[in-house]
Amino acid sequence: MKACRPVRIEAVIWLGLALCLTLTGCRGCSSVPTAPSDQSGPPVIRIAGSEASCDLGPVQPSSKHTIILEVDNPADTPLRFRTVRGDCECVSAIDPPTQVDAGGSVKITVSYVAPKTAMEYESRLLIVTDNPGRKMISLRIKSSPPAKRAAPAGSAAATQPSASAPAQ
Repeated sequence: MKACRPVRIEAVIWLGLALCLTLTGCRGCSSVPTAPSDQSGPPVIRIAGSEASCDLGPVQPSSKHTIILEVDNPADTPLRFRTVRGDCECVSAIDPPTQVDAGGSVKITVSYVAPKTAMEYESRLLIVTDNPGRKMISLRIKSSPPAKRAAPAGSAAATQPSASAPAQ
């Protein structure tokens, strides 16, 4: 008989919370974009609650994107981060802080790499904290495939009638 390998309870909780967030989706996010998406820098998403989202819109396959997540701590005690990681390899935090001081905020640089195949996609950055009232902070990142280009006027595809068009 094989000996059972011990499983860290933290890993089980992490997996359960990630699965729960993935299945339930965002309900009443309290995120506030603090920078326009058409500016030259990365979008800044501010969060004081537990969930935020950032829709990057159409992106090229395998393209790299940066998002700044600003986490506020309105509490009178520090908010310590136990873990900060993406739910897949495409999302990561670059040198994340370990806590947010009482009444303060921190900025976390988030890296997102679009899927290799053009498709609708969603992933999350998950932050597990030591605060019982705010166990997890989640940034949901969405992207969509780039729009298909219309055939240029005068090209063979643009001048040929469609199969449903009546012949003249």
